[in-house]
Amino acid sequence: MPRNPQPLSEAETGWMKAIYTQLLRDTPMNRLGTPEEIAADLAAGW
Repeated sequence: MPRNPQPLSEAETGWMKAIYTQLLRDTPMNRLGTPEEIAADLAAGW
């Protein structure tokens, strides 16, 4: 169950989009890693 079952406001939606856009911009491959990529990094001790 979500902590806040209320839908996001327009301001919250805009904030989330801005954070996601910044995250992708600051990530070398401009995308999030796949579960397999993340698991490989964790296994390698990254």
